[in-house]
Amino acid sequence: MPKTVAAVRQKMLSAWDGVTSLHARARDKYYTISNVVDRNTPRFMSPDDLCIEPYHYEAWWQHPNHWRYDCEIPSQPITLPHRQISYLAIGNSWWVKEDGMVKKAGTVVEAQQTAMTQGESLWFGRPYLSASDNRLLWAWLNPPLWAASLNLIVTDQVDPLPDDVFHDPALVHVLAGW
Repeated sequence: MPKTVAAVRQKMLSAWDGVTSLHARARDKYYTISNVVDRNTPRFMSPDDLCIEPYHYEAWWQHPNHWRYDCEIPSQPITLPHRQISYLAIGNSWWVKEDGMVKKAGTVVEAQQTAMTQGESLWFGRPYLSASDNRLLWAWLNPPLWAASLNLIVTDQVDPLPDDVFHDPALVHVLAGW
């Protein structure tokens, strides 16, 4: 039975309801584009364009106050090995580790009192927020954000799309519309 956009959107808006633990992984791939004559003209990529390894992201959430976010970031130049950054929040305490070494640490209360956001590059997490609030910062983990900000289209094709690797009748396929 096909789902309506409204039904899918409602499920997405309540996706975090009742979740007490989560372990999620994502992979992000950057492509270097060489020999581009006209950036406005689409072209197929060749194997020579795919020279950068994918970056990995991993998140753990345990209700009520445990959060960990691991990510790889590029070193300069971009072809050097990646750096591993981990952000951990347990209760009122937080830590930032780079390649396994603690680089920053503190408490949520201290971060709030010292206006830590001013001049800080906080792409690793938000020390002034709780573990629960940190889990909602990352767009790839936030279906309510997708539902609220994208014009969703439910695909109802019988045949799978050419790039569909998860064609399963039990899954609802949703695309971002214009």
